[in-house]
Amino acid sequence: MLAECDTGWEQLWKEGMTPWNMGEPSPPLVTLFERHAVDISGLADTTNKKALVPGCGEGHDVVYLAAKGYQATGVDISPTAVEVCRKVVHAQKAGSSAHFMLANFFADPLDEPYDLIFDYTFLCAIQPEQRNEWGRRMAELIRPGGLLITLMFPLDPSLLTGPPFGLSVEIYHQLLSPAFDVVFEDQDFPSAPGREGRERLVVWRRR
Repeated sequence: MLAECDTGWEQLWKEGMTPWNMGEPSPPLVTLFERHAVDISGLADTTNKKALVPGCGEGHDVVYLAAKGYQATGVDISPTAVEVCRKVVHAQKAGSSAHFMLANFFADPLDEPYDLIFDYTFLCAIQPEQRNEWGRRMAELIRPGGLLITLMFPLDPSLLTGPPFGLSVEIYHQLLSPAFDVVFEDQDFPSAPGREGRERLVVWRRR
C-alpha cells in the first residue's frame, strides 16, 4: 500500500503535473559520457555493470544508460510513472537492458550492489529530514569503487519550501563525504531550459 507521501506523487502523475520531465536524457548526463567518460576511471567500462536511477521520471536517463551498456534500472514509487517508463522503453526499442521497478528507494530491496547510480531531482524531491538516510542508502547500494553521479539541483538554499527543496554543494558534501570521494566536477555543461546556473555535476567514488 502506498504511503500518504507516495500517493501525492502518484496523483501528480495521474494528473499529468510532471514539469520535471524533459522528454529526453538529462543533457549534463549525456555530456558527461560524451566528453569525460574516458577521463573517469570505470565510467566508460560498462560491460556487465549495473546502474540505478532513483525517482527516474519518464525513464529517459535509464534508457540512455542502457544504450551505453549498463544493465540499467529505474525506480519510482508511482505506479503510473513506472507504466509510463515501460511505454518509453517500448517506443524507443530499448531492449532488455532497461528495467523499471515500483519500489521505495529507502525501504525496499533493490538488487544491490550497483556500479553506478545517477541522482537528479531526487534528493531535492524528498523531505529534508530524509537527507541523512539518503546518504546512508547511497553508501549501502553502491559497491566499493562504484560511482555516484549527482546532478546537484536546485542550488538555491533560500528555497525552503518544496519539492523541489533548495540544496547546496555543502549539503551534498556533508551527506556523502563519510563514504565517498569526489573524482570529477563540472559546471560547464548544457542545462535544461530554466536550470542554467542552478546545477552542478559531481561524480563520487565509493570508498
